[in-house]
Amino acid sequence: ASTGSDEQTEVPEGLIGCNEEVEIGDWVATMTGYSFEDEWSDGFLTYSADDGNKYLLVDLTVTNNGTKANTFVTKYYAYDAKIYYQDKYEYQINNFMGSVGDDLSSLSIKPLETKEGSLIFKVPDAVASEDGSVTMELTLNKDTYKFQIR
Repeated sequence: ASTGSDEQTEVPEGLIGCNEEVEIGDWVATMTGYSFEDEWSDGFLTYSADDGNKYLLVDLTVTNNGTKANTFVTKYYAYDAKIYYQDKYEYQINNFMGSVGDDLSSLSIKPLETKEGSLIFKVPDAVASEDGSVTMELTLNKDTYKFQIR
């Protein structure tokens, strides 16, 4: 598995880089790295990416500065997360409904609580093995935040 946490890459203007703190609504988020994996475990179940695919785990530290418990990103409400490969191929967040562990798309976080975890996307092997750009786009209402993954 490759990781982006040790690499120092130039971040294009308008993109949020690794270890850069950003406010997203009631949240403060910092992307701390990424990895491509064949499987992911929530501590109870292990999920395997289908043949020809990998899971892209985008590691984040998030703090809920809101007044109620909430989930950082979810596919079905005001927050959304997508991966873009070479600025044109789009991949939706992988939602493991009801999973536990460090999947930030299903983890309820209390007010003023900070959690470390991952947003998980299923992507083709080509995204993991080729050199093209990879970005993550988080959308809250009409505001969009773009993170430089690779």
